[in-house]
Amino acid sequence: MFYTREIKKEEINYLVDIARLQQEVCFTEKNIYYTDEELLKSYYIEEVLKGNDLVWGAFLDDKLIGGCFFYAYKNSLYIEFLIVAPQYQKSVWHVGMNLVNDIFANKERVQEYFQRQISSCSLFCVDVNVIGFYEKLGFQPYEGSCLSLVKKL
Repeated sequence: MFYTREIKKEEINYLVDIARLQQEVCFTEKNIYYTDEELLKSYYIEEVLKGNDLVWGAFLDDKLIGGCFFYAYKNSLYIEFLIVAPQYQKSVWHVGMNLVNDIFANKERVQEYFQRQISSCSLFCVDVNVIGFYEKLGFQPYEGSCLSLVKKL
């Protein structure tokens, strides 16, 4: 059975599992190389524990297969990190699309978590190959940028 839901703080170990799903993605920050797992342990987990980030997970038969990290600033959500295990990308479950759409469908819960009204969702697309994916979800270029996208909620 496929489903998505909020990952709670007490399930923090799931976050490291998300990083293991797509090991070929790496981040560079200030000339320091991080694997997904290292970055999640050092930054994202800390932000979730502080209550600054919220994570939505995708599960198939209770196995974590994807996740979306996001935070709120003013009246907008910002998608920081969306990851889907390679074998489930382009699957019949549409994991990435369902994750993002479920976050929008649970707007009241998201607003309660961040204690603010949310009217849009934004992201910075680091891979131009996935811009079409976000456009299918209703995102549009923000102020003429081809990599910054926004969607009114």
